[in-house]
Amino acid sequence: MKTIDGFKGEYRWLSNFAPVKIILDNAEYQSVEHAYMSAKSEDIEWKKFCADKDNSAGKVKKASKEIQLREDWNSIRLKTMEYCLWQKFTQQPYRKQLLNTDGITLYEFNSHHDNYFGICTCKTCNDTVAINSFTIISEEYIIDNVTNKLGHLIMGIRAHLDKVNYLNALEKKYPSAVIEVNGNCTLINIVPSKKIGLELSENMLKRLNKLNEKPK
Repeated sequence: MKTIDGFKGEYRWLSNFAPVKIILDNAEYQSVEHAYMSAKSEDIEWKKFCADKDNSAGKVKKASKEIQLREDWNSIRLKTMEYCLWQKFTQQPYRKQLLNTDGITLYEFNSHHDNYFGICTCKTCNDTVAINSFTIISEEYIIDNVTNKLGHLIMGIRAHLDKVNYLNALEKKYPSAVIEVNGNCTLINIVPSKKIGLELSENMLKRLNKLNEKPK
């Protein structure tokens, strides 16, 4: 199994510190990290600090340790991260780079004791934390009580983007067909034109049926 073991070096673009325009609560931020950190507090001055282009992601992250967290932070932080990541990986060149990692497991290994979004490799953490898998329930990646949440979220986004690319290819190959897709690209129906018949190969049908399978 191929893996990416940490978002550094040639894979630095996977890091939340990578520069990208993110909009959150009507404010613009220069990276996922800036936007995510801004959501930790409802204080207006804090949000301005995070949006300040002179403040690096590292500076904002360090300063976040001194702020008063909003009361509901633990209940919204995962969705906030997912929202920011979706914005990042639907922009180029990140979308293309992510799709090029197809089939590769993404691990956000780190050394700063983050076993929520990543997996800390220090001896203390390594002795107590196991690398857990994730479960797909309904149409979402449910990630409770597992490590490497950042890696799981990004792989979930990659899976959806891969389906979108496949649909685009279908539309080009079968311009007479109407392809209906729900918001999460999980159900796909090909409706042949009344004027022009549409024949799908056995292999194509198998691929469509696989995409249409509901997560167990």
